[in-house]
Amino acid sequence: MEQSLLFRLPRELRDEIYKYALYHAGGLLYTIGKNGVGRLCRKARNNSSRKSVLAKLYDRSRRIAKAQAQRHGIDYNQLKHVCRQLRDESSALSPHGNVVFTKGSSTMNAFEQCLILFQQFPKVRSVAIKCCESFASESSQGKLFETIQKCAGHARVSVRVHIPHWSLADPDFIFRGLFYLYSLRNDATLVSRLARVSPVTYLSNSASEILTVDRPIPKNVRFYPWNDTFDQQLFEQIRQKQLLFEHPQTQAAIGNIEGLARAWIENGL
Repeated sequence: MEQSLLFRLPRELRDEIYKYALYHAGGLLYTIGKNGVGRLCRKARNNSSRKSVLAKLYDRSRRIAKAQAQRHGIDYNQLKHVCRQLRDESSALSPHGNVVFTKGSSTMNAFEQCLILFQQFPKVRSVAIKCCESFASESSQGKLFETIQKCAGHARVSVRVHIPHWSLADPDFIFRGLFYLYSLRNDATLVSRLARVSPVTYLSNSASEILTVDRPIPKNVRFYPWNDTFDQQLFEQIRQKQLLFEHPQTQAAIGNIEGLARAWIENGL
């Protein structure tokens, strides 16, 4: 059987084609079904109307392909051969080039899912952990330590831990971020100063438990706000509700507040 022109390209070039075809801007979501089997799926889903249109187009293309295959049997065999080899070559590349999200459920928290993900897809390079708001130290703190240890031994894996309740929808977003930053640096002096000038006196248990890690945090683990992207409208609402941001001393101490918020969402603490 004559080889497809695609396979005459160098494997390195085919890998670049696979990465382009398999990349999803919204990332991938790692879910574990009732049967205990984990799988990767697109995080951003199409609406129902678009799904129905795509389903019709897909069914029509299948019918056309089947009719052509019946007329040209040898082409059909070649198509099966090419598709099978493409799938074999690209099967492990999808998690390699995408951010994979793990989210907690009623039966398994996000850190447990992350550890299983590492076992099932060892080529994963970027993981975003979104804990449930009901994060509890009894069920999740130990798994957080295991995840940190796993990352310490695999420097090529980048892990983002998104803190519940710390989002742009919170008027105290900036103050919370400063508190978390000072806490991670174990700077008690700055924490006490911040407490005197800001309303941050109520921290959710989930956030405080995540940040009270009694061992060194590797460089490839970073803590992020809940938001995946910066929302200008939400930020302007925060700015309007917190008049303290307009005070000259606050601006002198913190600097560009919008730039700080953007940096936290894009790069973490």
